[in-house]
This record gives sequence, C-alpha cells and structure tokens, in this order.
Amino acid sequence: LAGYKQTRLKTVGAHDVNAELRTMKQILALAVQWDVLPKLPYHKVPQVKPETQQTRIVSREEELRLLQACGPMLRPVVVFALHTGLRRSELMTLRWGDLDLERRQVRVRAEIVKTRRGRTIPLNVIAMEVLCEQGGYRLDAGFPLVASADTSITKMPMPTQHVFLSEAGKPYRDLNSAFRKVVRRADLLGVTPHTLRHTYATRLMAAGVHPRVIAELLGHTKTSMTDRYMHPSAEHLRQAVASLEGVATEVDTDHDPRGKIPMEVVG
Repeated sequence: LAGYKQTRLKTVGAHDVNAELRTMKQILALAVQWDVLPKLPYHKVPQVKPETQQTRIVSREEELRLLQACGPMLRPVVVFALHTGLRRSELMTLRWGDLDLERRQVRVRAEIVKTRRGRTIPLNVIAMEVLCEQGGYRLDAGFPLVASADTSITKMPMPTQHVFLSEAGKPYRDLNSAFRKVVRRADLLGVTPHTLRHTYATRLMAAGVHPRVIAELLGHTKTSMTDRYMHPSAEHLRQAVASLEGVATEVDTDHDPRGKIPMEVVG
C-alpha cells in the first residue's frame, strides 16, 4: 500500500489517493472478517497529509512548451482543459451531445462526475475555436456557425460521438499515458492532466473571479474544496510586494524621541 500511495501521487492529488487508500483498507478488512485472509497484510499506512499535496500549475511559458510538444490529436484536449477546467474523465467522455454551441456552453453529465453533480460551463472564444476545429466549423462573429471551406463536414457530428479522439482515431481510454509522453518531450516535471484543471482555477483566481464562482465552474459543492486548487504563482507574489515600492510610511510613536520617522523603500 505504501508503494501504491507513492506511485499514485505522481498522477493524482492527495485527496484522491486518500480516498483510494480508505477503500482498499475496507476491502482488506472485510477479507479478514470473512476469513479470506488470516490477517491484514499491512501494518500502518498513513494517509497523505494535505500539505504534501502537489500544487503544480503551468506557467504561460510552460504552456507554450507543452502545446509545442503535443501532437495534432492531443493539443486540442490540452487547450480545452486549460479553458474549461474539465476533469480527465470528463474530457475523455465528452460527447457532441453534451455541447450547446449556440449558447456556447458544455453540459457535464452527472453520471460521469465523481461527485454525481452535473454542471454547465460557459465556453470562451478559445474553447469554442477548439470545438469548431474538431467539428469542421469556423467561428464567425454571429450565428449560425459556418462550415469551413476546407472540410467536407456539412453538419455537426452525431451526439453520441466523442469530441476528442486518440492518435488511433478512437476515444481515449488512458489520457495519462499519452500525456506523460508529451510532458517528457517538453521536459516538464510534475505536470499531469490534473495540473491543467489546477491551472484553470488558479488563473481564474488571479483574474479576480469570486471563489464561489470558481467552485461552481469546477463542480465543487463547497468553496473549501476549491481552496486547494488556488495558489498564487511566484509572479503574483512578486507583483504583490512590488505594489508597495515607492510607498513612504510614517512611523509616529510617543516613545520615540525622534518623533516621526519617514520610512522609505531603498533599492
């Protein structure tokens, strides 16, 4: 179990690993209770502490490297993930029937969500361009969408067809495998499909979006679940402290014989 925990932490977060460990421990405990096993095959396997959870996001420069390393089939998946925050399973199972291009939104079906809570996500222009390219349409300023001149597609794909297909032309069964190859090619450490969802939330936070709105877009029932996805980047931290540069502060204390002391930022 300890080895399994370390292996899983390379691809998923601490929350998911802890949930899997609890399930496995319950199964093993039942096996002992039903005399399938003589005793529990492990001693103590502590859960992953929240503070050890990966908080990796991709910078704009890393995003460019990642997209340059992607093939033509995976690239639209990465771009769409960065602009919708969909989970890996939601990306792999996304069908054309889940999309409403007229209203520019995607409906995430409750049956494919681990929380069993469906949601509707508005699509920005970049996400719409990805879908139009996948479906053989171009995005005009108005509606309806116009069939691209360089394609023979004259109508939207069947509602049951998957939006994103693998290099083999089939629906993705293991997005992690294809993603790992691209990450190695781009020479990026600690980046997984879940990192894209994390980056989406962090960028929304940096843009000043309210946490309740971000939680709704991510499909979280509580804003506390969203907190672990939102981390100010190093650049945002630098900008925060830089905002104090040039600000003079006067320290006035009755106990200081020098009276008011102007404090200025030097350097």
